[in-house]
Amino acid sequence: MRPVFLHAGILVVALAGAYAAWTAEPEDEREAAVRILDIEKEALREVRYHAKALDVRLVPKKDDLGAFVWVEVEKRRRKEAADAAGKDEAKAGGGTGEAAGPADGTGGAGDGAKAADAPGKGAKTEDASGSGTGGGAETGAGAPEGFEVTERDAFKGNAAAEKIVAAAAPLAAKRRLDTSDAVDLAELGLDDPPAKLVVETADGAHEYELGDTVYGGDSRYLRDVESGQIYLVDARVLRPLMSPKTSLIDRRVFDGTLADWDRVTVATPEGTVTLVQHHRADRDAAFFSIGEADERSETAEAWLKKFLRLRARAYLSDPPDVGRAAPLLEVRLEGEGEPQTVAVYRIDGDADGGGESDAKERYVAKSTHTRGFVELYAPQARDALEDTGALVEPAGGAEGGEKAGEGTP
Repeated sequence: MRPVFLHAGILVVALAGAYAAWTAEPEDEREAAVRILDIEKEALREVRYHAKALDVRLVPKKDDLGAFVWVEVEKRRRKEAADAAGKDEAKAGGGTGEAAGPADGTGGAGDGAKAADAPGKGAKTEDASGSGTGGGAETGAGAPEGFEVTERDAFKGNAAAEKIVAAAAPLAAKRRLDTSDAVDLAELGLDDPPAKLVVETADGAHEYELGDTVYGGDSRYLRDVESGQIYLVDARVLRPLMSPKTSLIDRRVFDGTLADWDRVTVATPEGTVTLVQHHRADRDAAFFSIGEADERSETAEAWLKKFLRLRARAYLSDPPDVGRAAPLLEVRLEGEGEPQTVAVYRIDGDADGGGESDAKERYVAKSTHTRGFVELYAPQARDALEDTGALVEPAGGAEGGEKAGEGTP
């Protein structure tokens, strides 16, 4: 009988081990990955991407509103192409002409942004600390020989920018290549690397050359300049660096959705009204009312849907001159986290700031989320502003409504 009990015991132990392995939490991929640069996120100063026609700089920042990533971009083109484009434009228009835009091959349609979305060249951008970047990004390497700068931009980074910064501290790879034998750098695209990644830390700069992508484009070769060691890294994380103006810009004007807000206070020159959400935790039963009345307001909910569509078309290099003019719309969002404010102005189309000079009207906004002025997509801004009349007027004598000047957010 002893052999039977012995084998039964072994089987029980094996089954217990298999169950433990099956139910165990999956190992964190970043912990299991090969460390290239083992640093804490507090030691990270910035991440830079450098190619012949493009420089991108990602700087992690923190202010009273929280942490975010500030992105600075410098685009370039070959001088021969710029000269040819200038001559063609001069010939067609009878003027000197200016090069249309960089032929950097980065492409990417992104979320519908166009090249015209960018602020004007050589402008000064206010960052969250209040200091200007004076003419755009100091991206580090400068224009290579035979290239000239065509465009500089700066803006708040989106989730993709935050992911790149997070992936740099610590910097990890999928695997390390065995370089004990001679490696043909040309086969890996590292004999003449098309781009370079620089991770700036408290201890100095760490440079890495970027080679070809492999395995269906999910991985890319990376070479540590100092040690010569070669790694395979996640190409998907780095890919947005090649089209920063469409892939890294944060176009949100505020953070969150209807599910996050208890109260939305809307102020216009005609008056102020407060929209209150009831049963917020139960999305099937949740609704907004005007004031504290326990009655759904279709007018309020229709306006909120239009407000949710507001998006930043471009971050303005120079703050527009709004003078002492009150915003046409000022919204205060209260709910989870700190309150947020969004102020919307309408300015002339030829005002400073880098928008379309021939536009009849332009809409700009400043919010706690953007940290500075942005130009809005005009159709969405116009819709939200035009419908505030239906929202405020019925509330003029109702609970939660106030006359203009009697209370703004």
